[in-house]
Amino acid sequence: MTIKIKGVNTVIDISSITSYEVVIMNSKLFYQVGKELSLLDSDEIILYNGDIIDNEKHLIPLTYLFNIDSNNKKALTATYKLIAKNMNSEISNDLNEINIKILELMMKISYDFNCETDYDDSIKIEDLLSTYSFKFYLEDESFLKIFITYVKSLINYRNIKAIFVYDLGSFVNQEEFILLINELKYLGVSIINLTGNKSNLLFENRIIIDNDLCEY
Repeated sequence: MTIKIKGVNTVIDISSITSYEVVIMNSKLFYQVGKELSLLDSDEIILYNGDIIDNEKHLIPLTYLFNIDSNNKKALTATYKLIAKNMNSEISNDLNEINIKILELMMKISYDFNCETDYDDSIKIEDLLSTYSFKFYLEDESFLKIFITYVKSLINYRNIKAIFVYDLGSFVNQEEFILLINELKYLGVSIINLTGNKSNLLFENRIIIDNDLCEY
């Protein structure tokens, strides 16, 4: 499985779990690539294995690491879907019964007030789970722990193949980097770091594009 990024000639091979650093010294190209990786525009960023496949299902877009939050809406939604997926039929039936009863009560209110009402009658199990205000509590609030928890929360439901990050070298040292890479390999996820300057981290692969757009 490979990734082709517009503006970068080298095809990134993630058929085996790996780590890449893409160093773009040209500021204009750096901005263009960073913007496209943030949006994961399928016309520009192509993940393919014979055929083009859905970027949203297989890639985590360029992540500005100050914004990592294992309790953000995207991560928690993935967790709710995972919980719903793992529910046994008895629990699922019980929650469906609760949903039906609540809908019946709302219909009764409409009759009692002799007034039309409007409500969503297609509530999913994940929506009911959100009422419990589930969240991750991390006693260890180190960047490494928060980052790994965030990735786990997403890949437990989606078939993530790779995550793009920005300037990872400013957040971890080499020892922490090794721990992170080992964890990602265990999870089956490659990591691609976009930066304007070469970091001191020992990535398995490195692509450098200089100010003159020469790539090596």
